[in-house]
Amino acid sequence: MIFRALISIFRSPAAALENLIPLVLAFILALVISSGIGLLARSKFRPEPKIMNITWGNGLWAVGLGLGIFLLQLLLP
Repeated sequence: MIFRALISIFRSPAAALENLIPLVLAFILALVISSGIGLLARSKFRPEPKIMNITWGNGLWAVGLGLGIFLLQLLLP
């Protein structure tokens, strides 16, 4: 979303504000989620942590999905 907002400033300045709104909302959502996770991490009743093994296939799949979303946001203004 950051790249989309930056590109829209140069490609179409009239739509720059329209592309900044999702960026601001994403930052607000990230703050809410991170504060919620912080509160859960400090709670007394948290379960024992489990070790999760991540394979190369799962990691590549996650990177591929993230790259796909990134490219879609760049290509679809």
